[in-house]
Amino acid sequence: MSNGKKICDILKGIRVEVARNNDIPYTPAECHHKGECAGTCPQCEEEVRYIERQLDLRHKVVKAAAVISVSVGMAAMVEVCRPVVNGMLVEPPVPTDSTTADSTTITSDTTAVQLQ
Repeated sequence: MSNGKKICDILKGIRVEVARNNDIPYTPAECHHKGECAGTCPQCEEEVRYIERQLDLRHKVVKAAAVISVSVGMAAMVEVCRPVVNGMLVEPPVPTDSTTADSTTITSDTTAVQLQ
């Protein structure tokens, strides 16, 4: 076996292993080249590009899933931080004046003033 054919077989084995480890459907084409070669050919290069495209697609899917999960987590945190009673959003209390039974007025700054 020529040196180029050995290189071709090694690279083909690497492509098969990468595809298998990343769940990429891949069946290498049978090499019909006769004689000496450099170890790569247009068919081998096309197979490499196919695997690279598949890896890139998987990377984009994982990245999108990560962005979505962070977004969902942030939205959940916003919802958890909102005060809710009986399924209704509770507005924060607004400081108001109120009068007690003994005619003492309590204002929003909690100062008591006797009414006359």
